[in-house]
Amino acid sequence: MRALYDSKSKTIDDRGIKDLLSDEAKYSTWLMFESMLAQAQAELGFIPQSAANEIKEKAVIENIDFEEMSRIYQKIGHGFVPFLKVLVNACSEESGKYIHYGITTQNIQQSSQLYMMKTVHHKFMLLLGEIIENLSNLAEKTKHMVMPGRTHGRHAIPITYGYKVSVWISDFIDCYQRMKECEKRVFTIMMGGAVGAFNSMPEVGMAVQKRVAELVGDGSHGSTIQKFEHP
Repeated sequence: MRALYDSKSKTIDDRGIKDLLSDEAKYSTWLMFESMLAQAQAELGFIPQSAANEIKEKAVIENIDFEEMSRIYQKIGHGFVPFLKVLVNACSEESGKYIHYGITTQNIQQSSQLYMMKTVHHKFMLLLGEIIENLSNLAEKTKHMVMPGRTHGRHAIPITYGYKVSVWISDFIDCYQRMKECEKRVFTIMMGGAVGAFNSMPEVGMAVQKRVAELVGDGSHGSTIQKFEHP
């Protein structure tokens, strides 16, 4: 049996979770949301379809000039504008002006963070499933293994080790169900613009948000206020 001395050790298999939280994953998710936003806006007639098509084509990590991003960041000190500028430069002038159209920085960043959280969440759900399966096998193997029960910190009437394991299984199942039930409330997106009221696209704003949510497989936030914003 392997001994665990350091949870940060490179010998521990993280099932790819670190990769899901890398800078490359972050920028790729930003690109995905900018592309899906343009697609949704084009479907609803808010921007030209040709612009959405080009944005989708150019919104790939290979087109992001990270050196230029760093240079712009050092000049203006904004964490998102440099990304937008290099993405706009990757497109034609006509299509580039429709990138990030009608929304605000937080819409992309927060929606992307929650999307990345969802990918990690799914990994955790798989791990929980494996833990429950392994414990079930252990419970089956030890269902006749007698051991002392305990109460008030001392030995009590006998139980089986399999029964003890079944109690752990019950707790893990409860945790799994709680995590599953929270998905529809937690993993939502927002595309309401600078103050969350869809004022930049009043006729189609809610429909755009809903369509982007459908395209990325998330829920659409019901209210129009900014989440996690402080006055």
